[in-house]
Amino acid sequence: MKNNKTVRAIVVFFTVVIFCICSASPFVCAILERNGTITLNVADSNTHKPLPGMSFRLYLFAAAYESGNGVGYDYVVPYDDCNMDMGNLQDAYLPIHLAHFANTHSLPYTEKTSDENGHILFDDLAPGVYLVLASESLPNYFMPSPFVVNIPLYDNENKSWVYDVNATPKMRIYGGSAENTFTYISVKKVWEEDRRHPESVTVSLLCDFTQVDTVELSEENNWSFRWENLSAKHNWNVVETVPDGYKVSYEISENTVKIINRADSDAPEGSPPSDETTTEEEELIYTGQLNWPIPIFSAAGLLLFSLGWAMFNFGNKDEEAV
Repeated sequence: MKNNKTVRAIVVFFTVVIFCICSASPFVCAILERNGTITLNVADSNTHKPLPGMSFRLYLFAAAYESGNGVGYDYVVPYDDCNMDMGNLQDAYLPIHLAHFANTHSLPYTEKTSDENGHILFDDLAPGVYLVLASESLPNYFMPSPFVVNIPLYDNENKSWVYDVNATPKMRIYGGSAENTFTYISVKKVWEEDRRHPESVTVSLLCDFTQVDTVELSEENNWSFRWENLSAKHNWNVVETVPDGYKVSYEISENTVKIINRADSDAPEGSPPSDETTTEEEELIYTGQLNWPIPIFSAAGLLLFSLGWAMFNFGNKDEEAV
């Protein structure tokens, strides 16, 4: 008799504990549950005055997929041939490289213009990562830099996924001194591995993110070049036409851009490099909460509850029969 009561007490105790654990954690739910929107607030960065009549283009370059408790991203075709790692979406040069790739390949986009309040709404957007690129600048304003937006975007403060994202392009006005001021930009090419590599690469000069010149870098010019007498009222950047089998990264120091190529680490020494793919772990964005134990705890709790209920009832019947 005492043994039955002891067993029933243990079962009930663990059932209550596991029930409390399950109740304290949210159940697994779909992250990519709906489409989203991107609202651009186009305004002067200093005065915050709305700027109507400014056009922006929107490109989808990566699709989202669920993986565990996070979201991963895969390049969509043909962006998978851009040869730049997507492991860090905060890389300042990623949107510049993608903008050049999209322009040179005439890739499709959606274009809209800011209204009288400086607002642009892109709606019904599938989960993924989008490139936002200005079509042209307004008079006396620098061309705003391209940037990327995730849908959905994870809100660390509220521990939730945001499907309707607001973004504010940086709209900076330039002074009269910029009209007669000139600058320069230098490029330096670096091969990460000491192995056989192409004898030359093509680098493009971008004025307001549009290609205006190209140069070949090789041993003959020490893998470097410098453009002089560039108008200071424009944004100047350089991007590489990446050789097959390499990934590219960029480092900026003042007016110098270092272009670094990394070959496939699995390729044997002296052989042509092969394509390198980004691992799922590099692409995955984690929310900080582990969901996989929840279904297990839930099932265990239900099982123990059922066992406890059965033993309690059968125990009562045994006592009544005595």
